[in-house]
Amino acid sequence: MKTSIRAGLALFAFLVLGSSLAFGAPPGPTGAALGEAKLYSSASANAKSVATLSAGDSFRVLETGAREETVAGRKGRWLRISTPEGIQGWLHGGWAVVSTAYLKLADFPDPTSYGRYIAWAFQKGERVRASQEFELVARGDLGWFHSMDDGDPPILVVWDKDLDATPWVEALPKDFPRILSGRVYFVYPDALEPVGEKTSADFANLAEKWRTSASYETLFPIGSRVILGEHAVVVKGDPDSKNWGEEMADFVGLEAIVTGHEEQDPYGRPILTVDIDDGQFYWRAENLELLERGTGEVSDSGGEDYGDGDYSYEDYDEADYALEEAFPVGSLVILGKHLQLDPGDEESAYWAPEMDDYVGMEAYITEHAGLCPWGEPMALVDVDDGNFYWRLVDMELIEKGPGYWEGGEAYDDEYEGEYEAFGEDQAGMVGVGTKVVLGRHDERNGSDNWTEDMDPFVGKQATVTEIIGSDDQGFLVVAVKENTWSWRIRNLAVVGRGVPGSYGFQVGDRVVLGRHRFVDDNENWNPSMDAFVGMSARITELVGSKGDGSDCFLVRVDADKGKWVWRVESLTPVK
Repeated sequence: MKTSIRAGLALFAFLVLGSSLAFGAPPGPTGAALGEAKLYSSASANAKSVATLSAGDSFRVLETGAREETVAGRKGRWLRISTPEGIQGWLHGGWAVVSTAYLKLADFPDPTSYGRYIAWAFQKGERVRASQEFELVARGDLGWFHSMDDGDPPILVVWDKDLDATPWVEALPKDFPRILSGRVYFVYPDALEPVGEKTSADFANLAEKWRTSASYETLFPIGSRVILGEHAVVVKGDPDSKNWGEEMADFVGLEAIVTGHEEQDPYGRPILTVDIDDGQFYWRAENLELLERGTGEVSDSGGEDYGDGDYSYEDYDEADYALEEAFPVGSLVILGKHLQLDPGDEESAYWAPEMDDYVGMEAYITEHAGLCPWGEPMALVDVDDGNFYWRLVDMELIEKGPGYWEGGEAYDDEYEGEYEAFGEDQAGMVGVGTKVVLGRHDERNGSDNWTEDMDPFVGKQATVTEIIGSDDQGFLVVAVKENTWSWRIRNLAVVGRGVPGSYGFQVGDRVVLGRHRFVDDNENWNPSMDAFVGMSARITELVGSKGDGSDCFLVRVDADKGKWVWRVESLTPVK
């Protein structure tokens, strides 16, 4: 698999990216300190010191003194500067390198300080060049700087050439046009230099040009995850030029995996097949939205990375459900090495060598993860940060868990008996005593129910004390112990469970399906879903809010074999 490697939050966690909004980029001189240097309140070494810069600390020059002065044996003009943190003062130019163009790696003592400079100075869309070879990127390759974060490597570049890359989806910013994924490769600061062009890239236009110029095999390799769209009439007055069957309407808006490339339909449009309709229909590539670029093949086993699969609950039997009930989420277990289930097939052990390091360790089950390719229930655990899938049958139970995972921390004692109560005290997996991360409300149904005084609490943890009910826009809100505001559940993240907006639900949870309501005049409902309302089901996939016109969080379940998407706000946990 060709990837754009992202190894986590290791090397560049020092970046303060929030300053980029207030701290623009050249034109205009910028500089870097040549060593430890004092910043003064005025252009004099006798003035009060307001800060001290370290070697490699970068800054913007706001004003340059009229004449040179010698200070401590160094000649230079005084510079009034501003740091990325917003500190202003006067620095003697003898302790700095200054340029009206972008600074280069050679102007800094190490790649780390150069990376700090890139974080605030480079503009989105800046033309860049690879200064050295890095994996699939060759020295001299040209591209466009998009963004920098705290990943490893940290810099996202869209290169001019197709690298056939499959970047980790979670590493791509939400607004990034994923049709460019094959040209994305992350690099380190010391592998990048600015070209100095005055024009910058508009990534939306870049994506549209790529969509119309690249082959659909390049844009949507086999294995790509896409959202299906309705075909349009291509010949005015000829409805057949839509190349559409009525049954295809049932699949519009659903996620699917590309399983095959065909040539063209009778109207010259490239077409392909997908998994969700068992390959019955031909779908036009121009009407697909790319979610995740495929590797060129469809895996029957859901992946071979022992931690990056797409597993289903369709093949569960009673013994599988019983095993999960014996090892509920939150259970303390001892990890064991998987047995080889098929004597003639070593792969049936479903084992990675790195898992050997954890055998015999105690661990907490954090999530049930479906069946392995050999039909055994699996789980994720805390000790390996969820990197590997572990078979329940090869575990030893020490202490049965409560059915949820809270990072090993119990609820506050004052709420401990109330969490089990559903109904008025429970919405999804959010109840009295639930620890949550507060999020900003989105504007829906005409209001965001928000005040600026709530801003300081965004991203902070809090404990739910009451489910208040619905606000004026119809969204459930809760009260928390840490402040006096009401917070929408749809914008919370439950600590240690699910993802932001999922009401704390995660794959494997059993729920009762409910009918969707109208939000922004949209209920995202198909009449065929009526037959499943009131059924018990198990969540098989967290889809997210993409594809729902009202940005409600969606999941797939086993009861309808994953055909429909269900809003979490309409689900009730099974006791």
